[in-house]
Amino acid sequence: MGKKIMDIKRINFNIQGSNTYKQVLDFDIPWPYKSKSHIITNQKLKKPKNSDIEFHSGDIKNIVEKIKKTTKKDIWLIGGASLTQSFLKESLIDEMIIFTMPILLGSGISLFGTSGSPIKATLKSSEKYKSGVVQNHYFIKK
Repeated sequence: MGKKIMDIKRINFNIQGSNTYKQVLDFDIPWPYKSKSHIITNQKLKKPKNSDIEFHSGDIKNIVEKIKKTTKKDIWLIGGASLTQSFLKESLIDEMIIFTMPILLGSGISLFGTSGSPIKATLKSSEKYKSGVVQNHYFIKK
């Protein structure tokens, strides 16, 4: 079966960026995050049938405070540069698990964009998979 990539039991809540959300809907598959509470960072999109998705726009600190009142488990960010940048800017990320795929792209969107100031991280672990994927787990220094 292979190594466990992430301990999904630690996560009770997902926050997903609107662009990633739209991509997942285009996959034409059943909603893959049914077992977790879910917030999308945009109120203008429609939610899939039979889902408990909540939409939110505005201050991300308010989203995180609201979630932390309901659970002690981790929050998983599912998205790209825009979502990651907004949470890093507010110092709302304490861990990052980053997967590097063995594909070299000619262009694309930066994962972190331009944050303005350096973000210091400590490597907790690194794993290499047969597929060539590398998983790096970092703690963010505050």
